[in-house]
Amino acid sequence: MQTTTIRTTLAGYVLAMLALPATAIDLETLADDPCLMTPGATVAELFDVPEAEIKQRELKMKRRQMCTTKWSGADHAVFTEARIEIMDSQEKAAKRFKSRTRSASREEMAAAAQILRDKMDAADKTNKSQKSDSAKRTENSIIGAASQTPIEFEDVDAMGDEARFDLGEGKLVARQGAAIITIEAYSGPGMPIPSKRDVKSMIKADREWRQDTMPARKQQTLQLAETLFKRLK
Repeated sequence: MQTTTIRTTLAGYVLAMLALPATAIDLETLADDPCLMTPGATVAELFDVPEAEIKQRELKMKRRQMCTTKWSGADHAVFTEARIEIMDSQEKAAKRFKSRTRSASREEMAAAAQILRDKMDAADKTNKSQKSDSAKRTENSIIGAASQTPIEFEDVDAMGDEARFDLGEGKLVARQGAAIITIEAYSGPGMPIPSKRDVKSMIKADREWRQDTMPARKQQTLQLAETLFKRLK
């Protein structure tokens, strides 16, 4: 059995024993201190890494607050990201959640990519852009590579008022009242670096790596998310 598989299995047992903070927490407190969504002690327990070696960084914007957690070892790394965005009302949050977790077929993605290309071309002509041919090729490569994969979400129960898991990116998007919470977690080997390091090859490698590790990503993300939603008032 591979080391990553063993860690993932053990994480399931650890979760049952995890000592969660006894005091409930509210959305406003999380928005003020986003790293409370994924405390270092919780990440350390869940993924069996030394808490003292974990690095956390928070980023606060007008409406959206974010906390990232990182740890690196010899053969694997741990990464988590948690975001919270509090809307003006539950109705607005529900609409945002619906639009953000909408699945899209490969055909729909291709059509959207063409619309984006047309808008960028029009903007370049209007602004008399001085973009080089290389820059334009890079843009087209990014858009083309991103449009090759459909967007697929699946419903998740018992996580806030409603929640869906992104099967392409490995992220949980949930709504709790007027807040949209996004959580991602992964513990395992890093992405294999492709022989060609152009933009298109790197995007393809990242997509394939995420798909290969999606079972672990899903389990780990839902386990981490559960520790948060059990504490929310």
